[in-house]
Amino acid sequence: IVIIGEFCSSINNLKLNQCSEITDFALITLGANCVNLQYLEVRGCFRLQEQGISSLIQALPNLTIHGANQFI
Repeated sequence: IVIIGEFCSSINNLKLNQCSEITDFALITLGANCVNLQYLEVRGCFRLQEQGISSLIQALPNLTIHGANQFI
């Protein structure tokens, strides 16, 4: 996911459901580099924590995130 964040900056929709290896660092990378990201699904990504979700929302305030209800 970090590679996607670094090299696919024009991506606008991303579904990462059930990706057990996704971490907050990946979300921070997406937020810093994928400025066109509008929609993200993270259902079942159990390694994510509030810090990563908050950083992503702060970086991309118009982003719609599904599957992060426990953090918002």
